[in-house]
Amino acid sequence: MPLPFDLTDLPAPAQRILSPEAPAAMRLMAARGVVPGVKPADVVAVVAALASGEDEAAAGVARTTLGDLPPPILASALAADLAPWVIGAMIRANIKREEVVAALVTMPRIETDALKEATTTCSERVTEVIATNKARLLRSPSVIVKLYKNPKTRMSTADRLVDLAHRNGVELDLPIFRELVEALQEQLIPEPDEALTFDDLTFRDADARAKETDIDPLHEDTHTLDDTGEEKLAEKVLPLYAALAEMSLSGKIRRATIGSAAERMILVRDTNRLVARAAIRSEMVQEPEVVRISANRQITADILMIIAKKSDWVKNGSIKLNLVSNPKTPLPVVSKLIPYLQEHEVRNLARSKSVSAAVSTLARQQLSRKRK
Repeated sequence: MPLPFDLTDLPAPAQRILSPEAPAAMRLMAARGVVPGVKPADVVAVVAALASGEDEAAAGVARTTLGDLPPPILASALAADLAPWVIGAMIRANIKREEVVAALVTMPRIETDALKEATTTCSERVTEVIATNKARLLRSPSVIVKLYKNPKTRMSTADRLVDLAHRNGVELDLPIFRELVEALQEQLIPEPDEALTFDDLTFRDADARAKETDIDPLHEDTHTLDDTGEEKLAEKVLPLYAALAEMSLSGKIRRATIGSAAERMILVRDTNRLVARAAIRSEMVQEPEVVRISANRQITADILMIIAKKSDWVKNGSIKLNLVSNPKTPLPVVSKLIPYLQEHEVRNLARSKSVSAAVSTLARQQLSRKRK
């Protein structure tokens, strides 16, 4: 693998270690962070270069060293103006070390990819550090998206960043961006503060409840039907439902977007269309969820329309049949889907008393066309 920099940028001792002619023993010693006569920042650069080099023995040792540099070398390196590729290597090696990552993400030459890598799994403290540099975030809106999706990012911070993007004409790559903007128009955006807001606390509570609530959409739902055919919440999800009910509109949308299957199955039924749409449009939705949602006769036509427009979902035979059989599905959608059902399914629909007369008629017409 070619070096990600020009060797001449480093002092002569470092150049000798990284040259193809360097003895293996010399590279291995350098991989441990022993580079006599070289400044700490350049030592880190040498170790980072070896970590991605072709000498597997040295690379393995170097990767370990990057994540456990001696304190004096680490402190000097973090105070230096590290090259972009060194910052990236350091982030990857120290992703679980909050103090180190917090220092690295403030470096002026950090690249967007490295910042996104840090943002994906970093702690709440690091998300707060990243969120303070508004100019950089506006230049790299994908980092705002990563912050939004990181459950450790405070709810108040997520709201402020979405509002920041909107006010500056930046559209975020989030399926529910428009819903978020609309929701925030009805809320007060808090100023940055060390103290947690009510929204921060309710978001944390919902996250904790979600982790305690295990729902497998393939085998169970968050709701059951009573003797009258009305839905009621399953007992195991009551604490989660209560936590979600306490949240702001934007908080519910965020839980619907990045939360668990149980949260989506609850929130897709929400009376607020913004929340329900966020749940079905979440990038985390799996087909078993959609199978259950499409069969639910209390789901709104708006949600069923979103499902019907997603080609990957309507390739699933169960989802297709559920949409056609669901009385809330608009008739124009049903008429487009019926020709793609199995013949025995169409025949069952034609004589079924559980679907509307209009659907039965469409099914009979489809059978007639096939016979002709």
